Amino acid sequence: MAEIFKVIDVVNNRLVGWWMATLMAVVSMVLVTLGEVHVVNAQAKSESAAGDMLAHDTVIMKINDQVYTVGDFKTIYPAQFHKDIELKLFEVLGGLSQKLYLEEFYKNWAKQAKVPESSARQDYLAKKVKVSDKQVAATMEQLKDNPQLQALSAAKRKEVVKESLIQQAQRDVELKLLTDAIKDKKMELMLAEPESPQLDIKYYADDYVRYGPDFDDIKPLGCAGDDCPITIVEYAEFQCPYCAQVPPVSKQILAKYKGKIRWIVRDFPLDFHKRAVPTAIAAGCAGEQDKYWHMYTKLFANQSDLSDQIIVKHAKSLGIYNTEFKDCLAKPDKIKARVDRNFASGVKLGVSGTPGFFLNGKKLMIQMSFDSFKQAIDTELKRLKKS
Repeated sequence: MAEIFKVIDVVNNRLVGWWMATLMAVVSMVLVTLGEVHVVNAQAKSESAAGDMLAHDTVIMKINDQVYTVGDFKTIYPAQFHKDIELKLFEVLGGLSQKLYLEEFYKNWAKQAKVPESSARQDYLAKKVKVSDKQVAATMEQLKDNPQLQALSAAKRKEVVKESLIQQAQRDVELKLLTDAIKDKKMELMLAEPESPQLDIKYYADDYVRYGPDFDDIKPLGCAGDDCPITIVEYAEFQCPYCAQVPPVSKQILAKYKGKIRWIVRDFPLDFHKRAVPTAIAAGCAGEQDKYWHMYTKLFANQSDLSDQIIVKHAKSLGIYNTEFKDCLAKPDKIKARVDRNFASGVKLGVSGTPGFFLNGKKLMIQMSFDSFKQAIDTELKRLKKS
């Protein structure tokens, strides 16, 4: 069974982490809607969130009699401090809050249903979650090329997929319990999310930039470069399933804020996705003929096939399968150096997974939706207007 659950982790593809991020984003949006966001000053936030250990003047170390405090570390390593300390603490405390609410919910439900508390969660979810053979078959078809699954017998594959679907459905049920609790004010999260630091992001002349919703909007429209009031940097790779949700959203945003925005995409190939680098190079080679965004969209539209053959097919359909494109793929040193540079810049900014977004130098932790991006952009435009 241990082998099965290792495979389940692969099939879920970080769904637990995504579920947590989604929940925290939903929580933030619900609280804003209800007018329940609690704004506290930095000192109170620090004291309530972490106590004395994270107080600004807490001494961490000395080097040759030079004292370094928490505040110094936050200044020297702003991205890492925010990501590895402040956000993780926020996520842990948020997760424990959710766990406590659910434990209380199941305890009360056990009394009402007259079942033992020890089996309340299992009994409740069993009533709410049903996975059909049709769902299992459809998912197995989608994952038919997954090497971890293919290494198992047919019976084991079905068992793994069904268990994966059950676990995801259970998470969805509990997510609804939590969001409903917030809407009904049965649970109030008082902890303020740490504010993302303003990071100094270096922009490059060869960045993949778009100023409008059309593929050919690669030249300034109403604003140019650093003069644009809104700059969004997207770190992505073409095998990432969540990244594939970005293109329709970014197109809407670029249409809405045309003349005020530039959208930059940077490669962040994850090492467990073997086609991430080849597809990044293919998109870069297309970009050499001003077809980056065309190739970007095509690759995301058909993630089930990112083979060399499909890259050639895409290039032919774009009218760029010529000597220049072939030579670029054969000798990709220039494009590969750009991919490596983009990846390194993401690591420096604290990116660890995809997609990752920065709005005017601040990391975004939001849902993948037009409304979430719009809310973040409108807030930033208001801030700029006041400053």
